Amino acid sequence: MSRSARLISIEGIDSVGKSSHIERLRQDCNAREVPVTFVSDPPKHSPWDTLQDVFQRGARLSRASKAVLLLAARLDNNARCIARWLRLSRQGPGASHGGTAEIR
Repeated sequence: MSRSARLISIEGIDSVGKSSHIERLRQDCNAREVPVTFVSDPPKHSPWDTLQDVFQRGARLSRASKAVLLLAARLDNNARCIARWLRLSRQGPGASHGGTAEIR
């Protein structure tokens, strides 16, 4: 049976249950042997893995500078993870989807 790619985005403010919902979704997909890739935004890989710390420590950045950093992180995340996964999904069964679980 052929399955088409799906992109599911879960967003929300802190402490609303995103991680719990994502974990349940991951378990359900694994139980059904559905290949799944989770990515976080901002990404948890270099150089973006320290971005949250920069913001939380109160770095003296303007709102515009913070917005540009977050946009750059999202664009990089799209290029490294999301676009690649969607490309592989179009190749059909047998293509390696990675299965990386980065949850946030």
